[in-house]
Amino acid sequence: MESALREHSRLGASGAHLWGNCAGSVQMREHFREDEGIEAMEGNAMHEVFAQALATSRNAAEFLGAKVNVEGRNITRSFKIDGEAARNIQCALDYCKMIAGTPGTSFIEQRVDLTHIHPDMYSHLDFGHFGIDGVLTIVDYKNGRLSVEADGNWQIILYALGAIRTFGHEAPIPVRWVRLVIVQPNDIEPGPRIKQAVVDVSAIMAMIPFFQHVAALTDHPTPPFNAGKHCRYCPAFGACKTSRDHLSYVGNLMSIDFATADPRALKAAFEHAKLIKQRLKNLEDVATKRLTAGEDIGGLKLVTTVKHRAWVHEEAVKAKILEQFGPEPLECPTPAALEKYGPAARAFAEQNAIVPPGDPVAALADDKRKPYTVRSAVDIFGAKQ
Repeated sequence: MESALREHSRLGASGAHLWGNCAGSVQMREHFREDEGIEAMEGNAMHEVFAQALATSRNAAEFLGAKVNVEGRNITRSFKIDGEAARNIQCALDYCKMIAGTPGTSFIEQRVDLTHIHPDMYSHLDFGHFGIDGVLTIVDYKNGRLSVEADGNWQIILYALGAIRTFGHEAPIPVRWVRLVIVQPNDIEPGPRIKQAVVDVSAIMAMIPFFQHVAALTDHPTPPFNAGKHCRYCPAFGACKTSRDHLSYVGNLMSIDFATADPRALKAAFEHAKLIKQRLKNLEDVATKRLTAGEDIGGLKLVTTVKHRAWVHEEAVKAKILEQFGPEPLECPTPAALEKYGPAARAFAEQNAIVPPGDPVAALADDKRKPYTVRSAVDIFGAKQ
């Protein structure tokens, strides 16, 4: 099975988190084009199987053992569809088939027009459905592990705007609501693998002026730069002045005594350290990719990672363990792992799993995670009698 990486527009929806926060990144990235990472190419392979299975009404299991060759700009990689990959893909298929089974009009892997926002803008969406109830459902399948939310997600909001513009005339009735859906079986965070947000279509349409404004900024001769968590995947990090200012702060971080630092200095250090840490997470991957491609990088070499032992034939081993030692050695799957086995498994997990209370961790004031309340001894044990 052959697949080429999707053609992306200069201002595609998938990059909205970057150009929408930093207009200057668009022009800078044109000078720092990187080869596609293995994660992006693997995601493309999973999308290829997902699209073919959905379009031909097949299950992901029918692709077990298939190899998908993904062609990038300078490299081609092959990915095998194993049991885990098939389960992940089936998770998205089950949801899309459920939606497609309701009255209305569906579309799969379609290019959508966004030129009303910017002349260079278009995108490809995974799945959409105009329902006879006036609900437009937009589904985006994510293969990665870094958690992505549906609520307020600029990428799928742009998909929705493109779908309304491109296919709105095929809708049974005018769209009244938009259901934004992220299907992410590999999400590293605990919680549902299918995340949804339902928004009044007027709120979606009200985003058009904002997107038009930030998109227009990218055409300015001296577009503004803004550093933040969106810099994580920007190849131009460290080249623009804004990110260089953050890098120059590294020396200060090494000399600060955090235990006695002024609160303002602590906050500033936290802001800079978080951004730099996010960027450094990609360093090993980029170096590995370049060494694998044959580049000689003095002082660096490829080494073999150490992995845990694995069963040769897992299903056969499970049966033998059950026969010889009983059920005790068989570890119970996590709720997230069980959910990959279909709707019944997801319903079972929802009824029988809980999310344990989290531990406290320092974060910036605009962090979206649930605030932590420090409890006193009285709160925990009650007042003295």
